[in-house]
Amino acid sequence: MDIILIPGLWLDGSSWEKVVPVLAQAGHGAHPLTLPGMESPDADRSGITLRDHVDAVIAAIDAVDPADGKVVLVGHSAGAGIAYAAVDARPDRVARVVYVGGFPTGDGAAIADEYPAAHGEVPLPDWSAFEDEDLADLDDKARAAFRARAIPSPARVTRDPQRLTDDRRYDVPVTVIATEFTSAMLRDWIAQGARPVREFTKIRDVDYVDLPTGHWPQFTRPEDLGQAILGAIQGSTAAPPVDAPPRISVDKQGRPEPPVAGDETATLLGILERNRATLAWKCGGLDAAGLRATVDASSITLGGLLKHLALVEDDWFSRWLHGQDRQPPWDTVDWDADPDWDWRSAAEDTPAQLYCALAGGRDALPLPGRGGAGRWRPGSTGPADLARRSGAQPAAYADRHDRGVRAAHRPCRPPPGGGGRARRGGIARRTRPLPAPGSASPTSP
Repeated sequence: MDIILIPGLWLDGSSWEKVVPVLAQAGHGAHPLTLPGMESPDADRSGITLRDHVDAVIAAIDAVDPADGKVVLVGHSAGAGIAYAAVDARPDRVARVVYVGGFPTGDGAAIADEYPAAHGEVPLPDWSAFEDEDLADLDDKARAAFRARAIPSPARVTRDPQRLTDDRRYDVPVTVIATEFTSAMLRDWIAQGARPVREFTKIRDVDYVDLPTGHWPQFTRPEDLGQAILGAIQGSTAAPPVDAPPRISVDKQGRPEPPVAGDETATLLGILERNRATLAWKCGGLDAAGLRATVDASSITLGGLLKHLALVEDDWFSRWLHGQDRQPPWDTVDWDADPDWDWRSAAEDTPAQLYCALAGGRDALPLPGRGGAGRWRPGSTGPADLARRSGAQPAAYADRHDRGVRAAHRPCRPPPGGGGRARRGGIARRTRPLPAPGSASPTSP
């Protein structure tokens, strides 16, 4: 199969150089693109438009003989928005599109207009412009190599409005490879109706795959990225890696299905994750008034339920499973005097704080009796530790969980601000990684 690789901002086709061999060894034809204006740092890119980049991808699709079958598009970061426009232009020629750390940009939106432009181009900004999550696994040597190869992107590519006209694009299957954010976070953003991810609500077939690293997996985990792309192409026929957890699928509300034939631990974790996702779906998009609303004579609110379940999870996974003391904000509550504190105090929290609490985020929740805000940092992520303690997963998968555990202790972030890539922002950091590369199944979000 022919695989067209579309780079994100500041990169040319050579950025895929360590991914291409993985695809070629599997018998596929890989076509890494260098888009117009990205041929060299000295190229004239002042007049290059978003449509020029889209047309370059369309030309690459058209260059493949239809007799050889449909192509696969892989778009990294802002390249996801470009790939989506090419799908809109050639929906009958694309078998699947893979978004790596990016989202399909909707009609009328810009793919990445948050970076400053000068003289018709957008240079790679200082590393301080990125979140820590974006830079994960990109050490000083890798950052220096990245900056040395970086080419300014045409300003109009980042700022021109996307133009889409063919609804058949929604029929083309999609795989999202989540890197600095998780697929669980993405499903939460979709449930909340965040603008940058609204196109996912219309796409009829979406796979979610987690590849925990930073925003540039072609540099930090290129072989794993190649395997993830292969898994996306091969779908359910692909043999998962030996250290991969069981495959999961999600329903149209974005809720993961528990494994049909999993062991005790996998089934328990699957049910827990589905219950979390169900509540996130039911509460998605509600403002403070909605989370504080009551029905008839009951004093129960959805906000109270969110906070109560956050307490329950922390209690079971920190106190009962590991014998640890209660963590903030639960540790300073006089539970004998105020046994319903979690239900009652939820009315004082913002929706973002409550959503973070449920998702395993670590944004500030008010600490009782201390004034102001503090951080809720449970002593255990629970499900990951439970999986390791059970011995159900091989050592390599336990290490992959550890990466997720470290990520779980990052602050919560709001939904992404827009465009084709995961911008500075996200909702909650991960509570645990989902399946290994290639191990998700089709769904309609």
